[in-house]
Amino acid sequence: MRAGGPLSPLPYQPFGRVGCPIDSSLDTETLMTARMFRLTQIHQRIDERLRIELRKRRPDWQEFARLEMLRQRAKHALNRLAGRGLTA
Repeated sequence: MRAGGPLSPLPYQPFGRVGCPIDSSLDTETLMTARMFRLTQIHQRIDERLRIELRKRRPDWQEFARLEMLRQRAKHALNRLAGRGLTA
């Protein structure tokens, strides 16, 4: 059952998160666009693949360098979307 249902011990709350009311006056610049979400997912997947590569007994350093470059490209694209320019 859904939280807040008749059998749930928690009272029903019409909030986005527990204790946080949904605010309709959110700044549109701070909201995540679909493109930002997708780039964040790509960055996370590349980051996970980098961790896996480094955990190997003998990491492939060419693959590591390739993944690192892809991760930096995703990071720079996210920064450009956020309007902060390129950061190191």
